[in-house]
Amino acid sequence: GHEPGTEQYYLVPFGNEIVGIEGYRGVVERMYRAGAVSSVKAELVKANDTFAWEPNEMDRPVHKVDWFGDRGSTIGAYAYAQMKDGGISRVVVINQEYIEKVKKESKGSGRSDSPWVKWTDQMVLKTVAHRLEPWVPTSAEYRREQLRAIAEADAIRQQPQVGVIRNIETGQGYSPATGELVDGELVDDPPAEGPDGWPAAVKPGEG
Repeated sequence: GHEPGTEQYYLVPFGNEIVGIEGYRGVVERMYRAGAVSSVKAELVKANDTFAWEPNEMDRPVHKVDWFGDRGSTIGAYAYAQMKDGGISRVVVINQEYIEKVKKESKGSGRSDSPWVKWTDQMVLKTVAHRLEPWVPTSAEYRREQLRAIAEADAIRQQPQVGVIRNIETGQGYSPATGELVDGELVDDPPAEGPDGWPAAVKPGEG
């Protein structure tokens, strides 16, 4: 769903071809589209920053930055999402070793026109955002789930079903065949018939 040629989806020349590459903003945008995330936090950690993260004691890292001083070189990154239900997703943290590993595995990362050379910070943020993806819903996953739910609902509607499922306390019913609620009034079960066809409790000449 990204628009090519934007910060969500870069068009990068490699020799005689143009390659589409999803950017950091594209990964985050897919998380927002799923509808379960209220905010996504992804930050670079520099050598002169103050960074603390204890997974068993903290729900999110403490990161203090001197925005107007020399922060030093990038030594890692972290990301997490604030969910709409108030919870915090898993916090993912990557170090410089992991960043270099991903860079080396990237096509043409050593070339002067590589995104890793031209937009290094954005590529590191994209890398940590990708690590966060398994822990939050994304639009692609969300759409697959929607399609699965629609297919299951269609299959149920096509099945021949009769009768009404009724709440014995309220009398309100639900028709599996139509998917509609059915108002109703509870009545006593009719008396059982005797062998002669008359209700067992009432016979001719009796009360």
